[in-house]
Amino acid sequence: MLFVLHFSFPIVVHFTPKWEKEVNFNVVCNIKRKMLLLTLNVKAEGYSMNCLVLCEDSAGNKVELSNTCRNQVNFGRVTCCFCSFTYLLVDLQ
Repeated sequence: MLFVLHFSFPIVVHFTPKWEKEVNFNVVCNIKRKMLLLTLNVKAEGYSMNCLVLCEDSAGNKVELSNTCRNQVNFGRVTCCFCSFTYLLVDLQ
């Protein structure tokens, strides 16, 4: 007697595009107790978003934050029971 089991299993694919274009690639899965490999054909679209991030302090000074290095944000002198506000402005171009 032959039993065929039908079941589904979620697969999560993380894709980090390097270019803005459509890509197509195959993922080969080795499933236990299965003689043949399962090949999944994955289609994805790479895109990038240009944005500008500015940091504005309480005096109204705006500094552009870089995405290539660490940024240092000066909160000024903050003492106990004192509030300091710093605004981050995100401009999607």
